[in-house]
Amino acid sequence: MLSIARRKTPQRQGGEMETYIALITIHGTARDIDLDDPNRGYDLKSTVEAVGGKLVASYFTLGRFDAVAIVEAPNTNAIRAISSVTPADATVETLPAFLLPF
Repeated sequence: MLSIARRKTPQRQGGEMETYIALITIHGTARDIDLDDPNRGYDLKSTVEAVGGKLVASYFTLGRFDAVAIVEAPNTNAIRAISSVTPADATVETLPAFLLPF
């Protein structure tokens, strides 16, 4: 049987942070963003940091989701806060992530 462990990382102010995967779908004209424009709108990194989290990585993807982000956050309330300020032209599905012992 495969054993799955919750990945905990040190939090900047003492506690531990949990890892989450954010699956992002962009709707409508927001798909036409200029990736070279630093003022392109929604700033995921600033949003995550505002609730005490850390954006580990983010990727544009091909397929069902337009982007994927790996986020460390202190708790599920922080993840809810991030989701609540998501722009209207995007949908975010957030999943808790567990470390595989490979």
